[in-house]
Amino acid sequence: MNSRELRIGNFVYGAMDVPGKVESKDFEKIEQNPESVRPIPLMDLWLIRFGAVRQPWGWVLNEILIKTNNDRFWIELGNGNRIKLPFVHSLQNFFSLLGTELEIKS
Repeated sequence: MNSRELRIGNFVYGAMDVPGKVESKDFEKIEQNPESVRPIPLMDLWLIRFGAVRQPWGWVLNEILIKTNNDRFWIELGNGNRIKLPFVHSLQNFFSLLGTELEIKS
């Protein structure tokens, strides 16, 4: 996994496929051994953990609509453009750009 995709606080699979948060001390290890972590696929369970609410038209998290179909998640920007959210850290990084750090609520 490319360390440039990650930020402190991102959730990834670490040793023995246990989810954990990236810390500042982890970046050197990840750069030396990119296989030491793996991205976590985004699933309904993670949206629930971050406090999203299921609606008939998708998920709502912090007033942002996240659409889903066949275990794929995205945010529509208009004009047919969308931001794909394949991994938990992708979702976290998107919200970080909006000034929000996602934390596990349940």
